[in-house]
Amino acid sequence: MADFRQLVTGESVHDWIARRVGEILSGAGTAFECVAAVGMDPELTSVYFEVSETRPKGDVQLLSGGAGLSVSLGKDPSKLFPEDIISLFGGVTLKDQALDCKQVVFRLPLQHIDPQFAAMGVQGALLRGDELQTKVTNLGIERVIFFAEEDQFPAIEKGLELARAANVSRWLSAMPPNLLNVTAFATLVASRFAEMGLEVFAPSADEYTKMGLLKGVAAGNGGHFRVLAVRIDPLSEPTEKVIAYVGKTLVFDAGGLNIKGAHARGMKGDMGGGASIFGSASYLAQHRELLTRSVVFVWTITENVIGPDAYRPDDVLTAFNGVTVEIDNTDAEGRLALADAMAWICTKVEVTQLVPVCTLTGAAVVAFGSAASALHLKDSRRRLDEVGRLERLSFDSGDSVNIIHHHPHAAAILASHIADIKNAGGGNKNGGSSQGFAFLLNFAPNGVDVMELDIAGKAGLDFAGGNGLQAGTSLPAAVWFVIAIEGTYEVPVQ
Repeated sequence: MADFRQLVTGESVHDWIARRVGEILSGAGTAFECVAAVGMDPELTSVYFEVSETRPKGDVQLLSGGAGLSVSLGKDPSKLFPEDIISLFGGVTLKDQALDCKQVVFRLPLQHIDPQFAAMGVQGALLRGDELQTKVTNLGIERVIFFAEEDQFPAIEKGLELARAANVSRWLSAMPPNLLNVTAFATLVASRFAEMGLEVFAPSADEYTKMGLLKGVAAGNGGHFRVLAVRIDPLSEPTEKVIAYVGKTLVFDAGGLNIKGAHARGMKGDMGGGASIFGSASYLAQHRELLTRSVVFVWTITENVIGPDAYRPDDVLTAFNGVTVEIDNTDAEGRLALADAMAWICTKVEVTQLVPVCTLTGAAVVAFGSAASALHLKDSRRRLDEVGRLERLSFDSGDSVNIIHHHPHAAAILASHIADIKNAGGGNKNGGSSQGFAFLLNFAPNGVDVMELDIAGKAGLDFAGGNGLQAGTSLPAAVWFVIAIEGTYEVPVQ
């Protein structure tokens, strides 16, 4: 585990963040092995899984003599979703950590469990959430062995790597905003992907001046905001047309003058969209063989706080594409930051689809909690085959989404008497999640599709822990789904 006290001896915060991101993505801190046979070494804690008619799913019992743990898969393991398996293995791993186990063997019941999701659960639970504490005595599991068939080893390795991509997004979301501020996040993106030889680009000074919505949000923090983009091409050849994932990266959100009050606790996680696409981009940059089209990832980075120059309800701001916006609620800031970045990226590359990834609305949390993200689709009635494909892909990837079909009534709520549109209207009781999507549609040029992924519930910080994950870190959201989309996309025949 990284010792934060090293900062006292000269390591800068920027260097520490970059180092930790590299360590998380590489799985440093725990050694992993896949073996086809293993004995009963008394130094190793073995975890066994069994079907049980009497014990509930996830029930963990200590074997006699402390020889290991017995875990119940319930009556019918065939009904387990990938997320159930991930959560089950994560919970057992946390139990092992609580017992101060240093070396653990997971004996996988291959007839019941997909090894990929088992590995994802184990690696996910190993993410530390206590790095800033000065007295940590239990440094966690040092060695994990997966006892499985040899033809299952690649699935285990893939699961570990996918979990690390999600872990880095969770870790970034959990970082305090005084450490991971606007400059620190922008520096991380620029340096990380440039070191990988990828094209990193940003708006010109003139283009920044046209981003009136983003500037409005940033005014309360002294005008600190950045927009960065990274392009990743397939191994075969770049494609002229690209898909652009745009991540909302609010390193903190106090709500502006529509202040959140006590609800501001945990709003360091409002950069969950940007953190998620950071994890997705990190994985796809290492696996360009999965891509059949060029992909652009865009971060719109700022924070929404109160200051003498903070923007106000009733202000009218002008977007990058010239649309004027009346401010109804300063706490509906994420859509403003996204809008300018969406409009800008469409002037830099030939975008066919924009995918905002964002912790956008409390309404999505009310609807789905942490069980699923909300996926808004434009013209979904005409693309029912794609609706089914996307939902199945989400469930199969262990990153569930529920699709919300777009209806024109949401746009009517945003009508303004003095500007082109308002940024909100009527609160969450008037379809708050759908309003956010309707707003964003105004910033996609004609012919560019929009598919919005609202991860507010899944990316929310869970200070009580649960789901087999460290307390105080967010649930995996969007990372596995985005990777699954790009890994299964088929270029249409012209």
